[in-house]
Amino acid sequence: MTNNGAMMRSGVWVRDLRFAVAALAALLLAAMFTGQAIATEVPNTPGRIPRPVIEKADGTACVADPAFMRKNHMDLLKHQRDDTMHHGIRTPRFSLVGCINCHASKKTNSVVAGADNFCQSCHAYAGVTLDCFECHSATPGAASRGSQPASTPASSATAANGGKQ
Repeated sequence: MTNNGAMMRSGVWVRDLRFAVAALAALLLAAMFTGQAIATEVPNTPGRIPRPVIEKADGTACVADPAFMRKNHMDLLKHQRDDTMHHGIRTPRFSLVGCINCHASKKTNSVVAGADNFCQSCHAYAGVTLDCFECHSATPGAASRGSQPASTPASSATAANGGKQ
């Protein structure tokens, strides 16, 4: 009979544990959805991280829905890069140059020169490293650094010596 009593107690304990886990999961889900609702309804209340301030683009409409672009722009740019670099296919729809020409700031003529510039503001907000412009120009109409011969200390020294090494 003691075994029956022990089994009854463990069955109650397991049932109570399942109830506690289910209740905790429900509370966590409720907290997540409540937090999401607050974040979307009141974006810049005291104590919250302010959302990025972005200057309006020049164009009449983006190449795709802004919500889609926020989520997928990096994949689109990578695909465009692969098509261009590996296959020689250049299409303007999702080109970085097209983005820069439309979204460059009227104040700085760049997408990264100021805190409220298009690329800089969102990437700083998201805490994402913005490395496109290590090679590409951040201003409309400027040549990419990647399209010109790289200047290295050795090549600069060679040029300074009249081409002699």
